[in-house]
Amino acid sequence: AGVEEALSTVTSTSTAPPSAPLPPPTRAPLSTAGPPQAGQATGGLGVGAAGGGGGEGAMWLPPPPPTTKHITKLEAEILCGPDKENCKAHFAGVNLDGWLVLQADLLPGMMDGADDEWTFIHRLGGPSAQKAVNAMHEHWGSFVTEDDLDRLQKFGITHCRIPIGYWLLDYDVADGYVDGGERYLFRLLAWLKQRNMQAVLDLHALPGAQAVNAPSVGRTSSSAQFFLNAALHERGRRAMEKFAELILEMDRNGLTSDVIVGMELVNEPDWDYWDTSPGIRELYEDMVPKLRKLLPKEQGAIFLSFAGPAMRSEGVEWLEAMRQEHPDDFAAVFYDAHVSHGYGDNDAPGRVWRREVDSCKTCCRDPPLLQPL
Repeated sequence: AGVEEALSTVTSTSTAPPSAPLPPPTRAPLSTAGPPQAGQATGGLGVGAAGGGGGEGAMWLPPPPPTTKHITKLEAEILCGPDKENCKAHFAGVNLDGWLVLQADLLPGMMDGADDEWTFIHRLGGPSAQKAVNAMHEHWGSFVTEDDLDRLQKFGITHCRIPIGYWLLDYDVADGYVDGGERYLFRLLAWLKQRNMQAVLDLHALPGAQAVNAPSVGRTSSSAQFFLNAALHERGRRAMEKFAELILEMDRNGLTSDVIVGMELVNEPDWDYWDTSPGIRELYEDMVPKLRKLLPKEQGAIFLSFAGPAMRSEGVEWLEAMRQEHPDDFAAVFYDAHVSHGYGDNDAPGRVWRREVDSCKTCCRDPPLLQPL
């Protein structure tokens, strides 16, 4: 009841559909069902091993090795949440993609041919149309359930990565998205707290798109305008600061405190912009110190997304240098690489990729990719 009451205080300018009230977060019994079989629905959750076919890797970190070359114990414990007993075992996470940022390849039935969230909403009449509002609230309210979380916890899942769009942080109806997702995020975080589970929030979509032809950025674009348009770039940077403020706000609320253990600045930016101005490296070097003033390392880790050629060498060397040159700002800043086998193989030269074998490999089969780390 406390979660339901608190939901009414979360600001929302959208017209909530009268037929879709938020249920109170009563605990569902643990599911006795075994692990889902191939092709079996799991309540809308994209659950898979690291780098599964969905393109988003699951999180997995072992306890820190006893060497100064690796992350310190303090940094590792940030990801364990307030109960440091959690640090005594490995922890694993799943990515809740397709929930607060729609994506056609994860929701083909629902989206009915629309590639991205903006197109889906536009086809329903736009962000103020009741049909679009109803569709989004129904999706937000049903995609992740308490029973899903109980099943995940039974499987050994300890963390959830939750992608969000910039419009959840900096809403403008002119962008073409339905407002109101924040209250559902609040509810999920409260449910996670009840289960002693943690969350990493990921800024999955930036104004103008940070990647080319990517349906996961809210509105597919043929160019990465986030790096090409100064106004959009500045708005994205402001969204990152609002992102940190949202985490602090959730941490001040007893129902959601100590759940969020990290934030990811941007998901999979186009690596052609690593060295440009504005560009990825410049963005990381500017924003990490700014965010650390809002979100000290003791209150949350920062994840930086790396992809493309820099994944194996330049990105690793750059982050190592930043941690050495700016230890206070870059403490608890983690390297995030999505090792995806669903679209091709890259672990052995000349090897032929086969879907039935390679789309479900584990990280143990990726020594060449992981060696630099």
